[in-house]
Amino acid sequence: LGSNNSSSNNNSSNKKKQSLPPVRKACVRYLYDDEDNMIDQAMVLRFVGPSSFTGEDMVELHCHGSRAVTNHLLEYLASSSTGTVRPADKGEFTQRAYSAGKLNLLQVEALADLLASDTKSQAQLALRQYNGELYDLYTSWQTMLTKALAHTEAVLDFGEDDLDDHDDDDDNSILWGTDVLSML
Repeated sequence: LGSNNSSSNNNSSNKKKQSLPPVRKACVRYLYDDEDNMIDQAMVLRFVGPSSFTGEDMVELHCHGSRAVTNHLLEYLASSSTGTVRPADKGEFTQRAYSAGKLNLLQVEALADLLASDTKSQAQLALRQYNGELYDLYTSWQTMLTKALAHTEAVLDFGEDDLDDHDDDDDNSILWGTDVLSML
């Protein structure tokens, strides 16, 4: 795709091929096909991995949404010699981000909830989950349950009388699960 600094001149003598914009900076570019036909004036953003959402290098083209512009751009990209450009499938960015370890399963589920949300409160809850609140809660439960399991195994191995000297009063509620029950 080429770009041109002047919208009034659309011939190859005035056409300047430009490099991609700087990383994470939106730039306006005139997009041309191989026959120097202007496709659109679009906003172009470049992301470089591993700092992108998916962890991969990518370019976003924000073009005008008419069918003619979109079809022309997609036809050009599909016929380009690179062969590496195509529209993303539904959920593909999330799948790639998960595969690259950029998202955990709770965040993936939160994104699905966010996309399916119908109300403001549903969206806010999904965003809280995406930002780690549910992960933090589950991690605290895991810690409490691990301590309870360790205590239970110790009682089975050594008897409760041998362990009474080593119990902290603060840990008893955690060990017997009363904190977990109060959280439900």
